[in-house]
Amino acid sequence: MFKLNRSETFEMKVFWLAAMGLGLLLALESFCSLTAFADDPVNQAAQPKEFYLGGKLSCSLKRNAVMPFKGVFTKLIAAAGQKVKQGEVLAQYRLPPDVVLQIRRRLSPPQIADLEIGLNDVEKGLSSLDVRYNEARNLMAQNMASEQSLVQVESERRLLKEREAALRQRIAQERQFARDDTLALKEQLGVAFAPDRVPEVVSLLAPIGGQVISINSEGPRIQ
Repeated sequence: MFKLNRSETFEMKVFWLAAMGLGLLLALESFCSLTAFADDPVNQAAQPKEFYLGGKLSCSLKRNAVMPFKGVFTKLIAAAGQKVKQGEVLAQYRLPPDVVLQIRRRLSPPQIADLEIGLNDVEKGLSSLDVRYNEARNLMAQNMASEQSLVQVESERRLLKEREAALRQRIAQERQFARDDTLALKEQLGVAFAPDRVPEVVSLLAPIGGQVISINSEGPRIQ
């Protein structure tokens, strides 16, 4: 223990009071500087801001995965509550014979065959007119036929040429329609197949990605 006299005690009190005043002054200066930094709009703009929001996100979109053709379910792959991706197989079902026959007819539309037969007849007619045209020119060169006969053959050839062009355009359109229909059928049936071989067992695919919320006789329902 240190023992101090009165004069020394007074000097020590003055020293501690001066030190406390200096500390208080430094604290006030520090507080003022911090307050000035916070109140400065330039510094406020530079500081990042964070926002916290609370709540619940939900989606009201619901889609029924409906069989595009009638059939009998043979296997259920998805279950209620299961999460699925778009295009994922939900179930498999068997097509009846009449539906298989209907799909085969769609894949091989009869109008294309009829148009091709008509085009073949037109091409034969053009070949025959080409022979007649050459014969008419030779006879005309020998003054054995009139110019009118050549004009008539040319008129018939022109009409058949127009008919040929129209048939070729119609056949191209029908073939494009058939290709598009084939792609649509493959997407609906959920399996790849050849036009001459339609599978009896096909797949039901998820129309959207989400969660299976229920399964009924029409198929799963996805949210």
